[in-house]
Amino acid sequence: MQDRNDRLSVDDLIHRNNGRSKTTRIGPHEGILLVTREPSSCKKNNPNPLPPQVQSRIFSTIFNPAAQRLGNKVLRQRLRGPSLAAYYPRRVATFKDLKALYPNHELYDEDEEDRLEHIQIAKSRGKGAPKKKKTAAESRKKPGKKK
Repeated sequence: MQDRNDRLSVDDLIHRNNGRSKTTRIGPHEGILLVTREPSSCKKNNPNPLPPQVQSRIFSTIFNPAAQRLGNKVLRQRLRGPSLAAYYPRRVATFKDLKALYPNHELYDEDEEDRLEHIQIAKSRGKGAPKKKKTAAESRKKPGKKK
């Protein structure tokens, strides 16, 4: 372990580098780096730019010089199919499915019998659903007074 006197201060590093571009570690274990730049390295125009094709390969982007709308934003998105399929629970076999699989067996569905009984009681009181029309001519007739 180094003493506090052995470590360099930020001011010492700036003076030692004399303003030149250099990367220096401030302490042995801090993981702090100090970077100073030369004034000449801050040029706005890079004299040797990479061609756009090479840049696109390096940065894993798509080379699109015509700026066409390619739909890459949509293609990069996470797939939605698995999450939508997992949203609803799996369909469980019902009594109706069993009846369809084994038509020769006489299976008794108590809930279905109760439902049919309630419908019959409602119809006997005049509260059931109306009868469906069987032909097109019957559906055109309007209920009401006879003329």
